[in-house]
Amino acid sequence: MLHDRSAAENASIRFDSIFKRKEKPEEISEIIPLQGEDLPSLLLRAKTVSSKSEARRLIEQGGVRVENDSGWTKITATYSFKRGDVLKVGKKGQFLRIG
Repeated sequence: MLHDRSAAENASIRFDSIFKRKEKPEEISEIIPLQGEDLPSLLLRAKTVSSKSEARRLIEQGGVRVENDSGWTKITATYSFKRGDVLKVGKKGQFLRIG
């Protein structure tokens, strides 16, 4: 598939801002947790992982972080997410906002 020059430039700018300067993208997918839902289930439902096992491994290895005043903090499987939290999932940095 071919893209025009402006699409390529926009993709390059987005890549630089997210991966080189470690900024959040402007548009972040939002997910509303179900009553009593745990973090691995939420990540699976958001399609950021392919299984709960993958989600648990990612969490244990520090691959899921939450944004706070001092930057990004690793979280555990027992993390109690709250509305407005922004999660960064995995090495490629998929972002989720808790609604």
